Amino acid sequence: MKNKFNIVLFVFTLIGFSSCEINDPINDWAEVGQRTPYVYWELGSTTVSAGNDVSFTAYYYADGIDISSIEVWYDVNKVETREVTCPLISYTFKIDVDQQMRSAQRIKTYDLNAVPWNQEKRSYIMTTNFPVSPVLVSESWTDVKPADFTEEKFVKLYTDTFETAFRKGLQTEIEKDYYAKMRKMVEGFSLMENIEDYDALFTTEKDPETGKINYIISDEDKAMLNNALAEVSFVDLIYNSQTESYVINYSSNFYLNAEFRAYDADGVIGRTDNKVITVN
Repeated sequence: MKNKFNIVLFVFTLIGFSSCEINDPINDWAEVGQRTPYVYWELGSTTVSAGNDVSFTAYYYADGIDISSIEVWYDVNKVETREVTCPLISYTFKIDVDQQMRSAQRIKTYDLNAVPWNQEKRSYIMTTNFPVSPVLVSESWTDVKPADFTEEKFVKLYTDTFETAFRKGLQTEIEKDYYAKMRKMVEGFSLMENIEDYDALFTTEKDPETGKINYIISDEDKAMLNNALAEVSFVDLIYNSQTESYVINYSSNFYLNAEFRAYDADGVIGRTDNKVITVN
Protein backbone atom coordinates (compact mmCIF):
# COMPACT_ATOMS: atom_id res chain seq x y z
CA MET A 1 0.00 0.00 0.00
CA LYS A 2 2.85 2.34 0.82
CA ASN A 3 4.47 1.70 -2.60
CA LYS A 4 1.19 2.45 -4.33
CA PHE A 5 0.96 5.79 -2.50
CA ASN A 6 4.52 6.72 -3.53
CA ILE A 7 3.79 5.95 -7.20
CA VAL A 8 0.71 8.21 -7.18
CA LEU A 9 2.66 11.01 -5.49
CA PHE A 10 5.44 10.73 -8.11
CA VAL A 11 2.92 11.01 -10.97
CA PHE A 12 1.36 14.18 -9.47
CA THR A 13 4.82 15.62 -8.95
CA LEU A 14 5.64 15.12 -12.66
CA ILE A 15 2.36 16.79 -13.63
CA GLY A 16 3.21 19.77 -11.42
CA PHE A 17 6.66 20.20 -12.98
CA SER A 18 5.15 19.91 -16.46
CA SER A 19 2.58 22.64 -15.68
CA CYS A 20 5.27 24.98 -14.38
CA GLU A 21 7.30 24.54 -17.54
CA ILE A 22 4.37 25.28 -19.84
CA ASN A 23 3.41 28.47 -17.95
CA ASP A 24 6.93 29.74 -17.28
CA PRO A 25 6.97 33.33 -18.66
CA ILE A 26 10.79 33.45 -18.71
CA ASN A 27 10.85 31.29 -21.84
CA ASP A 28 8.93 34.00 -23.63
CA TRP A 29 11.82 36.48 -23.54
CA ALA A 30 15.12 34.84 -22.57
CA GLU A 31 17.05 31.62 -22.74
CA VAL A 32 18.27 30.03 -19.54
CA GLY A 33 21.96 30.76 -19.11
CA GLN A 34 22.02 33.57 -21.69
CA ARG A 35 24.96 35.88 -20.98
CA THR A 36 24.95 39.59 -21.75
CA PRO A 37 28.00 41.75 -22.40
CA TYR A 38 29.52 43.16 -19.23
CA VAL A 39 29.34 46.98 -19.10
CA TYR A 40 30.20 49.60 -16.50
CA TRP A 41 30.71 53.36 -16.67
CA GLU A 42 31.68 56.38 -14.62
CA LEU A 43 30.65 59.97 -15.41
CA GLY A 44 32.95 62.95 -15.02
CA SER A 45 29.97 64.93 -13.66
CA THR A 46 26.21 64.52 -13.23
CA THR A 47 25.54 68.18 -14.09
CA VAL A 48 26.15 69.80 -17.47
CA SER A 49 25.29 73.03 -19.26
CA ALA A 50 23.08 72.79 -22.33
CA GLY A 51 25.19 72.47 -25.47
CA ASN A 52 28.18 70.96 -23.67
CA ASP A 53 29.47 67.38 -23.54
CA VAL A 54 29.37 64.88 -20.69
CA SER A 55 32.66 63.03 -20.22
CA PHE A 56 32.73 59.40 -19.12
CA THR A 57 34.87 56.28 -18.88
CA ALA A 58 33.29 52.97 -19.94
CA TYR A 59 34.42 49.38 -19.43
CA TYR A 60 32.99 46.51 -21.45
CA TYR A 61 33.65 42.97 -22.69
CA ALA A 62 31.79 39.82 -23.73
CA ASP A 63 32.82 36.21 -23.16
CA GLY A 64 33.32 34.15 -26.31
CA ILE A 65 31.57 36.51 -28.72
CA ASP A 66 32.37 39.81 -30.43
CA ILE A 67 30.93 43.19 -29.48
CA SER A 68 29.13 44.64 -32.49
CA SER A 69 28.17 48.13 -31.25
CA ILE A 70 28.71 50.47 -28.31
CA GLU A 71 26.31 53.36 -27.77
CA VAL A 72 24.99 56.00 -25.34
CA TRP A 73 21.23 56.41 -24.94
CA TYR A 74 19.17 58.85 -22.92
CA ASP A 75 15.67 60.24 -22.51
CA VAL A 76 14.81 63.90 -21.85
CA ASN A 77 12.66 65.07 -18.94
CA LYS A 78 11.48 68.52 -17.92
CA VAL A 79 10.71 69.79 -14.42
CA GLU A 80 8.60 72.95 -14.17
CA THR A 81 7.69 74.91 -11.05
CA ARG A 82 4.86 77.44 -11.26
CA GLU A 83 4.32 79.51 -8.14
CA VAL A 84 2.52 82.77 -7.42
CA THR A 85 1.58 84.68 -4.27
CA CYS A 86 -1.36 86.94 -3.51
CA PRO A 87 0.42 89.39 -1.20
CA LEU A 88 -2.75 90.93 0.29
CA ILE A 89 -3.42 87.77 2.29
CA SER A 90 0.02 86.11 1.92
CA TYR A 91 -1.41 83.17 0.01
CA THR A 92 1.01 81.14 -2.13
CA PHE A 93 -0.08 78.62 -4.74
CA LYS A 94 2.39 76.23 -6.36
CA ILE A 95 2.31 73.43 -8.93
CA ASP A 96 5.30 71.22 -9.83
CA VAL A 97 5.27 69.18 -13.04
CA ASP A 98 7.81 66.49 -13.95
CA GLN A 99 7.23 64.98 -17.38
CA GLN A 100 9.14 63.05 -20.01
CA MET A 101 9.59 65.15 -23.14
CA ARG A 102 11.30 62.46 -25.24
CA SER A 103 11.68 58.72 -24.73
CA ALA A 104 15.14 57.13 -24.70
CA GLN A 105 17.03 57.42 -28.01
CA ARG A 106 20.49 56.54 -29.24
CA ILE A 107 22.60 59.67 -28.89
CA LYS A 108 25.99 58.50 -30.09
CA THR A 109 27.67 55.37 -31.50
CA TYR A 110 31.41 54.86 -30.96
CA ASP A 111 34.14 53.34 -33.14
CA LEU A 112 34.98 49.87 -31.81
CA ASN A 113 38.38 49.91 -33.50
CA ALA A 114 39.43 52.98 -31.54
CA VAL A 115 38.93 51.31 -28.15
CA PRO A 116 41.99 49.55 -26.68
CA TRP A 117 41.95 46.29 -24.74
CA ASN A 118 43.30 46.55 -21.21
CA GLN A 119 44.91 43.26 -20.29
CA GLU A 120 45.25 44.15 -16.63
CA LYS A 121 41.56 45.00 -16.30
CA ARG A 122 40.63 42.34 -18.89
CA SER A 123 38.23 44.80 -20.45
CA TYR A 124 37.92 47.31 -23.23
CA ILE A 125 38.25 50.78 -21.72
CA MET A 126 37.26 54.03 -23.40
CA THR A 127 37.30 57.59 -22.10
CA THR A 128 35.24 59.93 -24.24
CA ASN A 129 32.02 61.98 -24.10
CA PHE A 130 28.52 62.43 -25.45
CA PRO A 131 26.69 65.66 -26.42
CA VAL A 132 23.79 67.44 -24.74
CA SER A 133 21.51 69.51 -26.96
CA PRO A 134 21.87 73.29 -26.71
CA VAL A 135 18.07 73.69 -26.68
CA LEU A 136 17.78 72.15 -23.20
CA VAL A 137 18.30 75.48 -21.47
CA SER A 138 16.90 76.13 -18.00
CA GLU A 139 14.65 79.14 -17.50
CA SER A 140 13.51 81.26 -14.56
CA TRP A 141 11.18 84.23 -14.12
CA THR A 142 10.98 85.56 -10.58
CA ASP A 143 9.58 88.69 -8.87
CA VAL A 144 9.01 90.42 -12.18
CA LYS A 145 9.02 94.19 -12.40
CA PRO A 146 6.31 95.80 -14.58
CA ALA A 147 8.96 96.90 -17.11
CA ASP A 148 9.98 93.26 -17.60
CA PHE A 149 6.46 91.87 -17.63
CA THR A 150 4.75 90.88 -20.87
CA GLU A 151 1.28 89.42 -21.19
CA GLU A 152 2.45 87.04 -23.92
CA LYS A 153 5.13 85.47 -21.74
CA PHE A 154 2.82 85.26 -18.76
CA VAL A 155 0.13 83.46 -20.75
CA LYS A 156 2.76 81.10 -22.17
CA LEU A 157 4.18 80.13 -18.77
CA TYR A 158 0.98 80.29 -16.70
CA THR A 159 -1.89 78.60 -18.48
CA ASP A 160 -5.63 79.03 -17.95
CA THR A 161 -5.63 75.75 -16.05
CA PHE A 162 -3.18 77.19 -13.53
CA GLU A 163 -5.27 80.34 -13.07
CA THR A 164 -8.41 78.29 -12.44
CA ALA A 165 -6.63 76.17 -9.81
CA PHE A 166 -5.11 79.28 -8.22
CA ARG A 167 -8.48 81.05 -7.89
CA LYS A 168 -10.03 77.93 -6.37
CA GLY A 169 -7.22 77.71 -3.83
CA LEU A 170 -7.45 81.44 -3.11
CA GLN A 171 -11.16 81.13 -2.35
CA THR A 172 -10.49 78.21 -0.03
CA GLU A 173 -7.89 80.29 1.80
CA ILE A 174 -10.33 83.20 2.19
CA GLU A 175 -12.99 80.87 3.61
CA LYS A 176 -10.68 80.06 6.53
CA ASP A 177 -11.34 83.55 7.95
CA TYR A 178 -13.81 85.06 5.55
CA TYR A 179 -14.47 88.37 7.27
CA ALA A 180 -10.82 89.34 7.82
CA LYS A 181 -9.36 87.99 4.55
CA MET A 182 -12.12 89.24 2.29
CA ARG A 183 -11.92 92.62 4.03
CA LYS A 184 -8.29 92.91 2.90
CA MET A 185 -9.30 92.05 -0.65
CA VAL A 186 -12.13 94.58 -0.62
CA GLU A 187 -9.80 97.31 0.62
CA GLY A 188 -6.88 96.40 -1.61
CA PHE A 189 -8.90 96.22 -4.82
CA SER A 190 -11.55 98.84 -3.93
CA LEU A 191 -14.36 96.36 -4.42
CA MET A 192 -16.70 98.65 -2.45
CA GLU A 193 -16.76 102.44 -2.19
CA ASN A 194 -16.56 102.47 1.60
CA ILE A 195 -15.18 99.81 3.91
CA GLU A 196 -18.01 100.70 6.30
CA ASP A 197 -20.41 99.28 3.72
CA TYR A 198 -18.46 96.01 3.87
CA ASP A 199 -18.70 95.84 7.66
CA ALA A 200 -22.42 96.49 7.45
CA LEU A 201 -22.88 93.22 5.54
CA PHE A 202 -21.97 91.22 8.64
CA THR A 203 -23.65 90.53 11.94
CA THR A 204 -21.72 89.18 14.89
CA GLU A 205 -22.33 86.65 17.59
CA LYS A 206 -20.15 85.51 20.45
CA ASP A 207 -19.38 81.84 20.95
CA PRO A 208 -20.43 81.18 24.56
CA GLU A 209 -17.78 78.50 25.06
CA THR A 210 -14.71 80.07 23.46
CA GLY A 211 -15.64 83.73 23.57
CA LYS A 212 -14.70 84.03 19.89
CA ILE A 213 -16.59 86.58 17.79
CA ASN A 214 -18.15 84.96 14.71
CA TYR A 215 -19.00 87.09 11.68
CA ILE A 216 -22.12 86.07 9.82
CA ILE A 217 -23.01 87.11 6.26
CA SER A 218 -25.95 86.13 4.09
CA ASP A 219 -25.41 83.81 1.13
CA GLU A 220 -26.58 86.58 -1.22
CA ASP A 221 -24.08 89.16 0.09
CA LYS A 222 -21.29 86.59 0.13
CA ALA A 223 -21.96 85.71 -3.51
CA MET A 224 -21.87 89.42 -4.37
CA LEU A 225 -18.40 89.79 -2.80
CA ASN A 226 -17.08 86.60 -4.41
CA ASN A 227 -18.30 87.72 -7.82
CA ALA A 228 -16.63 91.11 -7.39
CA LEU A 229 -13.33 89.42 -6.51
CA ALA A 230 -13.66 87.14 -9.53
CA GLU A 231 -13.58 90.23 -11.74
CA VAL A 232 -10.06 91.15 -10.50
CA SER A 233 -7.49 90.05 -13.08
CA PHE A 234 -5.04 87.26 -12.32
CA VAL A 235 -2.02 89.54 -12.63
CA ASP A 236 -3.54 92.15 -10.31
CA LEU A 237 -4.11 89.48 -7.68
CA ILE A 238 -0.38 88.69 -7.60
CA TYR A 239 0.96 92.24 -7.74
CA ASN A 240 2.85 93.51 -4.69
CA SER A 241 2.54 97.27 -4.43
CA GLN A 242 5.21 97.39 -1.71
CA THR A 243 7.94 95.85 -3.89
CA GLU A 244 6.33 97.05 -7.13
CA SER A 245 6.64 93.63 -8.70
CA TYR A 246 4.54 90.62 -9.64
CA VAL A 247 5.09 87.81 -7.11
CA ILE A 248 5.92 85.18 -9.70
CA ASN A 249 8.31 82.27 -9.30
CA TYR A 250 8.61 80.21 -12.48
CA SER A 251 11.48 77.84 -13.20
CA SER A 252 12.14 75.00 -15.60
CA ASN A 253 15.07 72.68 -16.15
CA PHE A 254 15.84 69.41 -17.89
CA TYR A 255 17.38 66.17 -16.76
CA LEU A 256 18.48 63.06 -18.62
CA ASN A 257 18.33 59.37 -17.77
CA ALA A 258 21.43 58.07 -19.54
CA GLU A 259 22.91 54.62 -20.04
CA PHE A 260 25.82 53.04 -21.92
CA ARG A 261 25.02 49.97 -24.02
CA ALA A 262 27.11 47.23 -25.61
CA TYR A 263 25.57 44.89 -28.20
CA ASP A 264 27.17 41.53 -28.96
CA ALA A 265 27.14 39.83 -32.37
CA ASP A 266 23.91 38.02 -31.47
CA GLY A 267 22.16 41.29 -30.66
CA VAL A 268 22.19 40.71 -26.91
CA ILE A 269 22.43 44.02 -25.02
CA GLY A 270 24.47 44.80 -21.93
CA ARG A 271 23.31 47.95 -20.13
CA THR A 272 24.96 50.02 -17.44
CA ASP A 273 23.14 51.43 -14.46
CA ASN A 274 21.05 54.52 -15.18
CA LYS A 275 22.72 57.90 -14.60
CA VAL A 276 20.59 60.97 -13.88
CA ILE A 277 22.18 64.08 -15.40
CA THR A 278 20.93 67.55 -14.55
CA VAL A 279 21.11 70.12 -17.37
CA ASN A 280 21.53 73.73 -16.31
